[in-house]
Amino acid sequence: MRRLIALLVGWCGLLAACTPPADPPGVWSTPITLAQADQTDAPALAPADKMVTAIWVGADDAGVHHDAVQLRGPDVTPTVVLPLPPNRPTAQQIIPADDDAMHLLWLDALDPPDDDPGAAPITRLYTALIRPDLTIERGPTPVADGLALRYDAVPDGDGGVWVVWSGDTITEPAIDLRRIDALGRPRPPAQRIADNAEWPTVARAADGSLHVYWLSLTSGQLMAAWLFDGALLERRALTGAVSLRPGDRLMTMAAGLDRAHGYVFWNITRAESGPETWLASGLPTAANWNPPRLLTLDPALGADFETDFRTALVHQPAPAQGTTDDQAVRWVSPLMGSGQHDALPIAAETDDGLGVAYLRGGEIAAYELVVPGVRLIGSPALHADADLNLFLAWAQPHPNAAADLRLITTRR
Repeated sequence: MRRLIALLVGWCGLLAACTPPADPPGVWSTPITLAQADQTDAPALAPADKMVTAIWVGADDAGVHHDAVQLRGPDVTPTVVLPLPPNRPTAQQIIPADDDAMHLLWLDALDPPDDDPGAAPITRLYTALIRPDLTIERGPTPVADGLALRYDAVPDGDGGVWVVWSGDTITEPAIDLRRIDALGRPRPPAQRIADNAEWPTVARAADGSLHVYWLSLTSGQLMAAWLFDGALLERRALTGAVSLRPGDRLMTMAAGLDRAHGYVFWNITRAESGPETWLASGLPTAANWNPPRLLTLDPALGADFETDFRTALVHQPAPAQGTTDDQAVRWVSPLMGSGQHDALPIAAETDDGLGVAYLRGGEIAAYELVVPGVRLIGSPALHADADLNLFLAWAQPHPNAAADLRLITTRR
């Protein structure tokens, strides 16, 4: 009998050794719907210690307004209309401030003056400092005195914001940089980064230096500036830009960093084939980068990939049987905020749905499919909290014409 038991134990142990390990458990929550709104992009997000704030542009019979909800544990609070009377707000972005407060930035098109009713609306850049209870500490405050076309912003590491924008004139826009302090006050003066330039974007390195990228309207090249504490250290041309044919549209341009490389992403909608994303990358201080290339996902990526984030072990699903072609990657949005990690996470859509890819050394090293079957209608958003939990937000079509604004997270 003892011999039989020993044989059974040994047989069971052999089976356990031969059985392949189970897939790692998913760390993402169930997706939740924050709100419904007539917008194509993800809501602006601000993860804090015990809550997540989401802000978007809402509208009803009373007019257009900034709307907000907070996710506290599993519960979504009722929608709050922020007392920031807008006109035509777009491009909302939230930068964390001290003590769980938030800097909200947005563009707003003001009506022409009464003495010139035929003039075109003037778009300006605004900011407001919002307390954790969604009351307004300061604002709305103009960031720029004149026209603002596009902007990007990152934390300054001291509770404030570095913001870069294009504007001044429509025919020959310029790019300026300005700091907003921890109290929500734009600090003078604004610094001119480039003339005759558009599509500014900025990334902040772990040492506090800023890497600003833009497109030169004179040469058509991707340009870069390197700044420390607001002082311009270097300005240079990196590489050519993505070619656009008649009817093609550049939707967004965004930048990010891993520990060694810089990245610039072009999200483009082709008139004949739809959305696609292009990437240029290189060392942040290099004199030149490689030309931009179409971003694709190799189905032969390795199975496991360790990250700094709370997705500790990313499981790469096996490609469909017989699939050997690279998958197109679309609607890329790099991790928002500042700092550098071993790999740069990006939100991205593939043919399988919405997921998170990780770039290292200028290439996609891993991809995790997070929400199968999703088809985006605009840019997603990817954030991390202080514990490196990830927060992925997006807008997806809804049958009643308003979009569902959705969120999924690795925070538990």
